[in-house]
Amino acid sequence: MYKKLIDDAGGPAGEPLAAKRGRPSPVAVLVVEDEELVRLNATTMLAALGYLVREACCAPTALEQLRLHPEVSALFTDIDMPGAFDGLALAHKVHLLRPDIYLILTSGRTRPGSGQLCGGDFLPKPYSDQTLADLICAATEGSPEGGPRT
Repeated sequence: MYKKLIDDAGGPAGEPLAAKRGRPSPVAVLVVEDEELVRLNATTMLAALGYLVREACCAPTALEQLRLHPEVSALFTDIDMPGAFDGLALAHKVHLLRPDIYLILTSGRTRPGSGQLCGGDFLPKPYSDQTLADLICAATEGSPEGGPRT
């Protein structure tokens, strides 16, 4: 769905909107969520704000997306996911592999301690689009074209 938003802005599919306007490439965010409608809401909202959005439905797919897309600088993941490992384990692996990636973890059931967040932030569900946008914006220095939080 978010790809359609970019296509409607003009230009070939997959070309970042910022690049079409002569600006730096947008910040890439990987959204990891097993519930399709929740993932669609987050990806659509972030893409509409100008972020380049990648998505995954589980932790193993997220790790593959990170391998394929080294430009990703922020990860937004649900904690409660089925499969080999959950969002906390994913955050830990990502933090070890790519400590430059800003982490935001979310859950409607689990309330992790700050020591479990690998230096990232926790956003309880249900969250507002504005709260998610504010966290991503702060992490990328105020705009979709900013740099990752240091």
